Amino acid sequence: MNTQQCESKANLNDTIESILADGRDVRNKIATLISQKAEKYQLNKQGLVALTQTTMDEARAVLEKSLPHDPDAALRQVVDGLGDGLSTAVLASRLTFEEARAHQRAYAEEDLTTLSHDLRTLGELFVDTVSKAAGKFKNATAAEVGAFRSHAEKTAKRLLPSIRTTLATIAEHPLQLGKETIETGMNISTQAVGALFTAIGQRINDASQRLSR
Repeated sequence: MNTQQCESKANLNDTIESILADGRDVRNKIATLISQKAEKYQLNKQGLVALTQTTMDEARAVLEKSLPHDPDAALRQVVDGLGDGLSTAVLASRLTFEEARAHQRAYAEEDLTTLSHDLRTLGELFVDTVSKAAGKFKNATAAEVGAFRSHAEKTAKRLLPSIRTTLATIAEHPLQLGKETIETGMNISTQAVGALFTAIGQRINDASQRLSR
C-alpha cells in the first residue's frame, strides 16, 4: 500500500469513528462517505471490495472499543449505509457511460476492464466481506453472526440489480459507440486512462452538492 492509499484509509477510518461516536444519522452519513471514497479506491486500484472491508473492519473496531448499548444495531446501520453508498457509486458509473454515449466519448479499455472486474468482485464478495467483520466481534454467537449475514444478503439484493445493469452497459461500450460511428460518421473522443473514474467521482460530487442544497 502506497502513501496515498494509507492516507486515504486513515482518513476513512477517522471519519467512520467520528460518525459512530456521534451516533446520529449513521446510515446516511456512511452512505455519503462511501460514495465519496469510491472514486479514490478505484483510482488507486484497491477497488470497492477493499473499501467495503476497510469500512466494516473499522466500524467493528470502533464499536467494540466504545461498547455501545446495541453494537449490532449500529453495525447494521453501517451495512445499510454501505449498501446505499455503493449503490450511488454504481449508478454514477452507469450514468457516466450514458453521458459518454450522448457526448461521443469513449473511455480507455484499461478503465473498462478495471471497473468491470471491480463490480463483479463486489457482487460476488459483498456478503462474505460484510459477514466476516461481524464474525470478528468478541463473544458473538453463531446465531448473531447468522442473523447479521441475512441482513447483509438483503442489502446485497438491493445492490446486485444495479451492478448487473451497469456491467451490461460497460459491455456495450465502446462497441455501441463504434456502431454509431459507422452509421452516422460522427467522431469519437477517446479519453485517457483514469478519466472514467474521475468522471464518476465528479458525477457523485455534483449529486452530493445538489442534495445538500
